[in-house]
Amino acid sequence: MSAATPIKLEVPTDFGCTEEHALLRAEARRFLSERLPIAELRKLADAGVGFDRALWKELAQLGWVGLVLPEADGGAGLGWLHVEIVMEEMGRRLVPGPFLASLLAGVAIAESGSNAQRERLLPAIASATWLRRSRSAKPVESSRPTASVRRRKRSMEASCCADRRRT
Repeated sequence: MSAATPIKLEVPTDFGCTEEHALLRAEARRFLSERLPIAELRKLADAGVGFDRALWKELAQLGWVGLVLPEADGGAGLGWLHVEIVMEEMGRRLVPGPFLASLLAGVAIAESGSNAQRERLLPAIASATWLRRSRSAKPVESSRPTASVRRRKRSMEASCCADRRRT
């Protein structure tokens, strides 16, 4: 594992798709339409499971989960345009799953994590063997704002009004 293999963060000035991009788009569209028909999406929604873990593993095997992660860390080492293409096709099929969250977590670890974190987490993220779920997430029982939210709102409104009066 390399200590500081940079992720390709530069933005291309030419957004024209290459043959590689066109092939990725066609393969993503074909795979997702075959693997995730609307009936399967409805089953997932009705079951309330959120996403299909088997499909998530398949996406990792295709290399999509680690598209921009460095090759030395288990990723594909590709660029953000590849991510955009895959995400566009995933959006077209309404693919549920932790794709964006995993991708962003991987990028954060690749850019700012220690060597130990990179070695332990990046290959697991790229292979879809690492998933985290927030234990603090609780369903909202009421749509009414709490007192602290109302206080912050009033404070922000007062601040905005004061700023407007100064200009």
